[in-house]
Amino acid sequence: VLTCVATPCYLQKPDYPHGGTDDVLAGTLTAMAADRVNFLAALSAGICASEVSPQVVDWLCQMFLQSSPLAAQSLGGLGPLDQRAELAELKMPILSFVGALDGVVDPAVCRSVVDYAADVSLVECAASGHSPVVDESELYDSELQRSLAQQLL
Repeated sequence: VLTCVATPCYLQKPDYPHGGTDDVLAGTLTAMAADRVNFLAALSAGICASEVSPQVVDWLCQMFLQSSPLAAQSLGGLGPLDQRAELAELKMPILSFVGALDGVVDPAVCRSVVDYAADVSLVECAASGHSPVVDESELYDSELQRSLAQQLL
């Protein structure tokens, strides 16, 4: 199950037009390093496309703040990462949720999974940002349960 993930590539490549750019990633990492707490607070406030309560924003922020400051290194590591070959080798079904209004990961990245893996079901979450589990929880839950039940048959 992929939920608004940076797979297969977070950044654009010469033969992959989706995703962000090296410059945008560098700017994000600079902003995070300069003021991690306020960067993560702003991210928490903008991760959902729907209007959520201040308590949900605070909950998201607290989760982000519990991550190690070294998480920025993981984010930076997404730049050169290219998982297209790995996706092609998978011999299992993939359920990929796309947050159509995602401002963190280009929705085209999530949609492109179908171009590299053999057995992909895409779920377009039209009213979701980077967190369809919050923005469209009923759709997310029902599609996840439907997919799991189908695999058990």
